[in-house]
Amino acid sequence: MRATVLIEELHQRGIHVYVRDGRLRCAAPAGALTTEIRDALHTHHATILAALSQERHQPTIEILARRGAVDLAVSFAQQRLLFLDRLTPGDTTYNISAALRLFGDVDFGAVVAALNEIVRRHDVLRTRFVAREGEARQEVLDRLELAPSLIDLGA
Repeated sequence: MRATVLIEELHQRGIHVYVRDGRLRCAAPAGALTTEIRDALHTHHATILAALSQERHQPTIEILARRGAVDLAVSFAQQRLLFLDRLTPGDTTYNISAALRLFGDVDFGAVVAALNEIVRRHDVLRTRFVAREGEARQEVLDRLELAPSLIDLGA
């Protein structure tokens, strides 16, 4: 039996097998570690330890920051939505709106700063559609600052 298969079977039974300080450890609900499971753990101890140790030392994927504006092709779903927008301009069928009611004092500057940080982190929120040589493209802007206005309805 492969170590990964055994680890998965143990996981399905609620038994968590892990490595701590170079030793194989196990956390299980009361009564879950039957004699059969203990024997399997003993028999495959070395391969389980090796599999879990290798898993922990897998190289991590580095997320690279995007530099500058990026020009990308649109997906088929985006093409469909752009076609529908041209067919019925201004139609809000595909818009999703929401409203929040806030009570108490709100630091408007902090709300704007938080929204701008979210926009900075997520390319999709800085993406716009442009036409280049008759073809729809999506352009990811390098920077976009929100500047919402505050309307006090409390008066």
